[in-house]
Amino acid sequence: MINDIPSVIVSRLVFDSTGCWLWTGPKSNGYGQLVLDGITKPVARVVYEISFGPVEPDLEVVQVCRVRYCVNPTHLTIMTQALATELRSLGSVRLDKTHCPTCGRRRFKSFKRRIKAEQKAMRIEVLEIERSLQTILNASNRSHQR
Repeated sequence: MINDIPSVIVSRLVFDSTGCWLWTGPKSNGYGQLVLDGITKPVARVVYEISFGPVEPDLEVVQVCRVRYCVNPTHLTIMTQALATELRSLGSVRLDKTHCPTCGRRRFKSFKRRIKAEQKAMRIEVLEIERSLQTILNASNRSHQR
């Protein structure tokens, strides 16, 4: 996965023992920033799009490890702005940690369920769009064959 990331990004990363890829370049509010073609973009979004493909403009790329300047693709997920805002309101809670270190109770179960449901809905929507496009292409091909 690191091989897919451009050297201009990799050269500004520090890899820590928790698996985070820490951005050492410019930051805004703690989030890594990168100028590409004269446009400032969040580094996490750039890395996510390199690793997994384009992200809709109305979705946000969020660090599940809760380290704002982490750009490890396995620590990144996408969600709606409303859900991301709610997550930020929780502070420095790490969603990748499922149990409280003190009492051992599960935490954030309902929040994680909502994230998974939202992501599933997005995948279903993408599949429906792909099916519609395939139907249109098939119909177009049939009409050209006549």
